[in-house]
Amino acid sequence: MTKQNFYVKMICMDRKMSRKFNKIVTMFLFIVFAICVVGFYKTTSVSSAQNLQMSQNTYLPQTSLENTALISASAVYRDENLTAIIEDAYKFTLYFEDKSVVVSQDKNNLKDILDVKLFNDSTLFFSANARLYAYDIESGAYEKVKLNGSIEEPVSYFDFNDNYLVTTYQDSCKIFSIENNSLDDDTFKSNGSEIEIFNGSTISINDDNTLFIVGKSGVYKTLASQPAIQTNDNTLTSTTPSQIISNDEFIYYVISDKVYSLSTNGGVANEFTTLESDKAYDLGNISSAIKNISFCDDKLLIVQSDNIQEFKIKGNELIFTGFAIAKNKTAYNRVSSNATEIEKTNKIVGVLDNFKLTIFINNNAENRYARENYINYLISTLEINDVLPSSFTLGEENALLLYDSNSANKFVSLLDFTKTDNYLSNKLSLANDSVIHDVCYQSGYYYLLCDNGNAPQHIYRAKADESSLNFERIDMNISTAEFTMFTVDTYSNIYLASKTSIAKLSKEDGYSNLVEIARNFTKITKLQTDLLGRLYVLDNGAVKSIENTTITDYALENVKAFAFDFIDNNAFLLYDSSEFIYLTTGLDNASISDLVVPDNFRLSCNPNSPTIANENLQFYKAKEGANTYVIKSQNQDLITGENFKFKALSNYTDEYVLICTVMYKGEQVFYALANQDTIVLIDINQVENTNKQPETLVKDAFIATDVCCYYLPIISPNDRFALSNNSNLVRIEKATPIKVKSQISFLDCDYYYAEFDLDGITYNGYIPCDFTVDVLTEDFEWDKFKVEKVNKTSVYKDSSMQEKVFILPENTSIRLLEKKGNISKIAYKNGDNWEVGYIYTSKIIDEPNLAIRNILIILAVVACLCGTSTYFLLRSKKRANQ
Repeated sequence: MTKQNFYVKMICMDRKMSRKFNKIVTMFLFIVFAICVVGFYKTTSVSSAQNLQMSQNTYLPQTSLENTALISASAVYRDENLTAIIEDAYKFTLYFEDKSVVVSQDKNNLKDILDVKLFNDSTLFFSANARLYAYDIESGAYEKVKLNGSIEEPVSYFDFNDNYLVTTYQDSCKIFSIENNSLDDDTFKSNGSEIEIFNGSTISINDDNTLFIVGKSGVYKTLASQPAIQTNDNTLTSTTPSQIISNDEFIYYVISDKVYSLSTNGGVANEFTTLESDKAYDLGNISSAIKNISFCDDKLLIVQSDNIQEFKIKGNELIFTGFAIAKNKTAYNRVSSNATEIEKTNKIVGVLDNFKLTIFINNNAENRYARENYINYLISTLEINDVLPSSFTLGEENALLLYDSNSANKFVSLLDFTKTDNYLSNKLSLANDSVIHDVCYQSGYYYLLCDNGNAPQHIYRAKADESSLNFERIDMNISTAEFTMFTVDTYSNIYLASKTSIAKLSKEDGYSNLVEIARNFTKITKLQTDLLGRLYVLDNGAVKSIENTTITDYALENVKAFAFDFIDNNAFLLYDSSEFIYLTTGLDNASISDLVVPDNFRLSCNPNSPTIANENLQFYKAKEGANTYVIKSQNQDLITGENFKFKALSNYTDEYVLICTVMYKGEQVFYALANQDTIVLIDINQVENTNKQPETLVKDAFIATDVCCYYLPIISPNDRFALSNNSNLVRIEKATPIKVKSQISFLDCDYYYAEFDLDGITYNGYIPCDFTVDVLTEDFEWDKFKVEKVNKTSVYKDSSMQEKVFILPENTSIRLLEKKGNISKIAYKNGDNWEVGYIYTSKIIDEPNLAIRNILIILAVVACLCGTSTYFLLRSKKRANQ
């Protein structure tokens, strides 16, 4: 409300009220106004919070099915769309579309459920009450299956392929032909075959119509089309397994807690083993009696009472795929409900559990459970002096572990992910500050918050890429010992928190002024900042963000830990008493992937690209300690925010040329800059303009050799950033005239910004000066230079005499521009143009010597003539005397 509006309203009120009442109302309004002003300028602790609803997904395990508690599982059917699990012999539960349906819990209705398989896309078969039932997945109704017309045949176990349904009951096996894939009365017709088997045995039929039956003395084999009473002649095994399945090549069967494979033609059975490395975990190995086995595509599902695991088959080894249906079970890719902390840096995510530290690569691969995505460190291997790590922070290729032996003696150790042994450093501590309250990582540095049990507190930092950390103390003003946690943002500002309040130290003022920015929290347990320095707080299980005077309260409760960084806006969450890692993008944390590059910008493209060479370039260098975000992409043709995925610390002070301004949510906050090695993003507040100005030139030149013309004055060693069709704007043909507009020096190379025509198209771009030769203009002062003649000789591009550019015929006239020792700079005529080049001085014909030679020749001729005349004169005189 403006003052003008305020007074207008007061005048209107004055006309309706008495003067005394008006004074009271005026005083009341003034007090309200004052309270509003004070409230506005007060810290964020009194700002109104806005609640945001967030969507979140389970990241690990990926579905709720995988965290299902199994009590007495006995069989499973699974494909990519649904999973059916038999439990308790009185029910089976169907899981599909991330929901579950219990088919029956009525012991009087269904009992002794033994087997379940998918018959067609919408129907499940299961055996119960010694009968075969069909369950309609869409309606949820089930009914008995009529075999051989309307006869209700007894069934314990069953199997089928496209041609036959085979069943077992007590000591017999029956075979039914399948006439069609529906459930008509005449679908399953008995062929009259009945085979004597071991009581209550399982059965399997493969696509080759071959039956494998568990009989009295082992596994028997026969053809469904030609069944026979089993004899020892077609017995494949000498032992009796409890379960059997088959495909066209092998049968797989179970004896106690072991799984075997055997060729369908018999031979030697193969006993499977599991990876020895999984013995440390509940999942990934077989620890109790196997209840059942089944196929899931080309993988093997093994059912135990309290878990179902998926394995790949490789030789005689079962390799755990990482998928399992189980609760409260340990695995290389699972966390327990006791996990305490989660951290993320780039694509690496780490979780500290009660018995291990798990590092996994967050690459959103198709198989998120792939073993190669995980590095696991059992806590027992991370013990130092019988002390276990209580907290950690995550760097690029290592982690800093914080150990808490007691409140007055804490230390850290560096864990190196790149090593397979000796990956843990020795105990690292600070002599004068024995209490380490918290650790954090930011932009290539590890930071420690320390004191000696009393004020003042100190903050130390060390480069995270060093094998041994050398901590240096940062000079700052913290005259208290109340802070127990902290974080550092991308601009090197420091945020410190007690249990109930937060304060800030700014790098701009040299960390000299500790300013409280928020208070009245309940129990702060974590601080973190996003790309733009916005602060996020975990307060008593709730995640909140603080920006200026606004607190945003996200609709999250019971959060134990959260983590994100600047590559994407993914945020990972741990909840109390949960075995899941959750993923959300709802925190709205600023990230590189949210940056928007202008649509018409191209880094390398053809001459018709909307990108044009720019004469008015801006040159920058990074401030000391600035953060740069490097392009990490195979495709350099188009830069978008998603290309800037690799974050790196930049203490670069190299010179950069500005490519474009990059936007974040409508704000101009980053520059895309390039030099010979990289293209980077740097916040505009972390760069300095070098104020370099091009030198204006107005003269003609031509290219002495073939050369590329560039959009920007950059020649990258591998042509990654030399611009346009593949590597340049255009290739200039030899001797193409160009008009130079200006000259600029960049990264120790001089460039002309020039204009030229090629194939009827006018181009502008940058040409290295070394590839040009001056053209002499018409107003050249010829009389200053002497005319000489040369013998036949080569003309070179420059005084290095390495590159020939022209051949001068014998006795060609030249202008001698400069002579230095045995090399001369000359101007010579090439067509209508005078061009500049270099020749060896010895090729110039020496004119003074030529004059002497001519005189000598004339004298010789005269001498000859005189001699000849004297000879004839004396001869005539002699004849006259005779």
